[in-house]
Amino acid sequence: MDDDRLAYLGSERNLSRERGALGFAWRIVVVIIEAAFADRHC
Repeated sequence: MDDDRLAYLGSERNLSRERGALGFAWRIVVVIIEAAFADRHC
């Protein structure tokens, strides 16, 4: 069995999860900023 290959596949899955989490967090930041700009009365 190729242990290096299994470790690589495991790290790929972890990176995929992290990218998903970062994308979700980024969307939250954008929504908060958009709400802050919408609440400003210019």
